[in-house]
Amino acid sequence: MRNKFILIIFGIFLISFCFAQPPTFHQFYGDVLNEDGFNVETDISISAYISGNLVQMNNNENGVYGYDDLFIVENADDGDIVNLYVDNYFSVGYVFSNEEITRLDLVLNTSATKYCIDADADGYNITGGSCGAVDCDDARAGVHPGATENCDTAYDDNCDGSINEGCESSSTSSTSSTSSGGGTRSFEVIPVQISTVVKQGETKDVQFTVKNTGEANLSMNISSNLNDMILYGGDFNLGVDETKTVIVKISVPEGKNPDLYLRHITLSTVGAPDQEVVLSIEVISNKSLFDISVRVIDDDLYLLPGQEFDVEIALTRIVITQDNNIVLHYVIKDGEENIVFSQDETRTVETENTFVKTFTLPAEVESGDYIFYVQVDYQDNIASASQWFKIESDDLMVFLKKNFIIIVIAFVSIVAIVVIGIVIINRRKFVVEVHTPTQAQNTSFSPSSLGSSQP
Repeated sequence: MRNKFILIIFGIFLISFCFAQPPTFHQFYGDVLNEDGFNVETDISISAYISGNLVQMNNNENGVYGYDDLFIVENADDGDIVNLYVDNYFSVGYVFSNEEITRLDLVLNTSATKYCIDADADGYNITGGSCGAVDCDDARAGVHPGATENCDTAYDDNCDGSINEGCESSSTSSTSSTSSGGGTRSFEVIPVQISTVVKQGETKDVQFTVKNTGEANLSMNISSNLNDMILYGGDFNLGVDETKTVIVKISVPEGKNPDLYLRHITLSTVGAPDQEVVLSIEVISNKSLFDISVRVIDDDLYLLPGQEFDVEIALTRIVITQDNNIVLHYVIKDGEENIVFSQDETRTVETENTFVKTFTLPAEVESGDYIFYVQVDYQDNIASASQWFKIESDDLMVFLKKNFIIIVIAFVSIVAIVVIGIVIINRRKFVVEVHTPTQAQNTSFSPSSLGSSQP
């Protein structure tokens, strides 16, 4: 049995190894020149971007780059445009090609487009160089060089390499101020899920509110798991019963792939549990030829693993052409953007069509929030719609099934312990009864009494 188990594990490993996709890479190197054609000797940054995302960053090495410290762009697709910048000024764009090594000389052109990454819009960036001082945390607007150190946070507010320096003497007054404000700390966020549709190259604002429901003033920290496409301002303070509206600016690059993207914004403060806002961003083509809506047909939007459910889908053509065939992509994602279900379908739609389609949830999905996403592909133009729903499994039954053997062993062990305990108690009771001295055996003897009994 053990050998069979080892063989199964080895087989799974071998199959995974065979089908694993090797990482892609494109290596660049060359001279770093000024506008007069001379090598730039100063220490400046060399950076590479794909679709607005930073993918590599290095430093100029005495007028060259990519020699001692290799400059490699990884995990991109053939045909992606790699834009290279010198000291944050655009130099050249190059087409990514896997496993290629390219000599590419770069020119520092200070009149070219300047690209500085400042996701939290606090005036400080993560690229440095000509963009100014480096922001050590570009997800929090209250954290940047020169900021005042906040003793209520657990990070380096002023980017000097130290956390909460100089706060020991003020910790008592900070604590007393909190206690004088009432003590309990809590807040609520409304809504916790936001869905929006944004075209390629478009910018859109969404918002949520944060209310202090406790009895003390709060210093709120705001951060995100991914800052691409979203800007949300910085940290803020909330007085008792005060409400703050947080504006989130969603900016989709022109070349962003049409799809459903989930972004998590976390709000935190000292003494209260963190809360999250989940943004579902549907990126569609800047020219959509269809309008689409979707509705999960369920009274309370609570579904069970393995359950069949119906979805109503309404399609309307905006532009009439001779081609009536469309491709529909159905996807279910969890809150972490993992795909748990996908299916494609081809349909014919002349002007408009509303239909109900039945789907079956996978039996192994966990409880939690999920989003049903439909994408219509018509002549390479993408439109989409989505809806959130919940999956609630019978936690008790799942627990019993997953831990059946352990539960049986535990039950048998408990029964055995009880039986053994009863036996031991009865045995001890029997021993006590047998060995308890009688009144005659308890008679005391003294030397005098022994002596008086002599003849």
